[in-house]
Amino acid sequence: MVQLKRYRSLTTKLLIGYVSLLLIVFGSTSIVSEKLIGARFVSTVDESLLRQAKLIADNYPNPVTHIAHSLGLRISIIDSYGTVLVESEENPQAMEQHLDRPEVKTALVRGQGFSSRFSSTLGTSLRYAALYQDGIIFRVAIPLTMVNNSLIQLRTISFLATAFAIFFGSIFAFAWNKKILNPLTEITDVAEAIARGNLSSRISTTGTDEIATLATSFNLMADRLSLTISDLTGERNKLNAVITSMADGLITIDSNKNITVINPQACNLFNFTSNPVGSPLWQMIRTPEVITAFTNALENGQLVSQQFSLWVQGERQMEIRSIPLKDENNQIIGAVGVIHDLTEIKRLERVRRDFVSNVSHELRTPLTSVNGFIETLRDNELDRETELHFLEIMYTETQRMINLISDLLTISRLESGHTTLKKAVFPIEPLWRELEMLFLAKADQKGLTLDFQGKLDIYGDRDQIKQILINLIDNAIKYSDKGSIIIAAKQDPRNITLSVTDKGPGIPAEEHSRLFERFYRVDKARSRAQGGTGLGLSIVKHIAEEHNGKPFVKSNPGEGSTFGVELPLPESWYIK
Repeated sequence: MVQLKRYRSLTTKLLIGYVSLLLIVFGSTSIVSEKLIGARFVSTVDESLLRQAKLIADNYPNPVTHIAHSLGLRISIIDSYGTVLVESEENPQAMEQHLDRPEVKTALVRGQGFSSRFSSTLGTSLRYAALYQDGIIFRVAIPLTMVNNSLIQLRTISFLATAFAIFFGSIFAFAWNKKILNPLTEITDVAEAIARGNLSSRISTTGTDEIATLATSFNLMADRLSLTISDLTGERNKLNAVITSMADGLITIDSNKNITVINPQACNLFNFTSNPVGSPLWQMIRTPEVITAFTNALENGQLVSQQFSLWVQGERQMEIRSIPLKDENNQIIGAVGVIHDLTEIKRLERVRRDFVSNVSHELRTPLTSVNGFIETLRDNELDRETELHFLEIMYTETQRMINLISDLLTISRLESGHTTLKKAVFPIEPLWRELEMLFLAKADQKGLTLDFQGKLDIYGDRDQIKQILINLIDNAIKYSDKGSIIIAAKQDPRNITLSVTDKGPGIPAEEHSRLFERFYRVDKARSRAQGGTGLGLSIVKHIAEEHNGKPFVKSNPGEGSTFGVELPLPESWYIK
């Protein structure tokens, strides 16, 4: 709105300028005209008075009083010594010498003289004209009020003419200003509309003058500005989308270490409940490593990397990489820091180390055993019974390695995501019979009974679900020495639960969270003695997750254990 006021002020200024110019021109003209016309008028009066004086001189010594009264003149006849001989308005004998009067002096020298002055005799201002002829001065005077009235009329006419000229000139000037300044006002309005964000506003262009050229140039500038802003808005939206969707936290600061940009991930990491943009970095973040990384980036102008620990729902390992921001003059104007969560990477590195260590250990033990027996058989002559015993141990250890490698391949396939589930609806009862035939002999050897419970349909990959139950039943038989093993299938409104319950030794609660990790064993010595690979429950977990389900365990020392999985039902199966 400031520019709009400025243009209205310009209209007023131009109008005042026009009026002032008219005043100066007409005022000067009036003054000069008055001077010229006034001088001409006085000259005309002088000539008239001089003619009257000549007429009186030609008729002298005839009486002049009746002439003076009829013409409204004052007539005086003065000799060359200044003595008043005849006076139309006063007694000449009572009048003083007039030789010092300006018009008399001039007339004696030049033959005629004129002057305007106050007459003490009549008490009024008069215009005098004196004619010197035949040794006598004939003086005629007329009151200046007549002259002044004429001049006043002249001034009145000049004033009225000037007033009319100024009035109509102002109207014309105002209309002309509007014509000239309306396009400028429109340019102002459009500029303000664009400044408020209405980028579609444009100026209507007519004519071919400079203002029309300005309007065309302005519209072209507005088009380019709109295109530029559109491009910048698109780029900003893309940048905001990238920053917002980043898995890592991002913080940008200026040269004063005030936060200028922060994404939601960084806000969550540092538990910000309000927007920290504009706040000092040191006030909002109390982690020394983060402050140090940004400070070093600003001061040294180089990439800085720092690792630190952060408590966000438990301890998390983090890394910040900060790099300076520079302007077109290569001056540092701020810094940007990307905060990466290394917790999962560290965990995976630990898992990888543990995996390599566990696999190495699991393979080394049977290989060492097999290698020892081979060396014994090679270097010694043994009886047939001993050889068969050694061969049986070697076979057992070899099977153990084959099982281990098979389980490793299964886990690798599940974790790679290359497994394609062949989901279908199938009844559970045929699967119960297959599992019973598979484990009946093994259970009988330990005096265990298998109790299959539940008659329902299941939606999932039959082979994968069978693998889950094989691993759970196999573990239950290995760790149970008495009683029965219950294999059950149950359905609730949203899930199907498959579980295997044994009467084994039970597992402490503090061990439950790690039971489904690879190679984790509660009783390592007993597990190896039973021939387990430590991968069975890990495979169960992966298969359950492939079905969008989850594994579970319920166990207490001395009370047996229940292992199982919960598999979600298709939505069309939901029990309302």
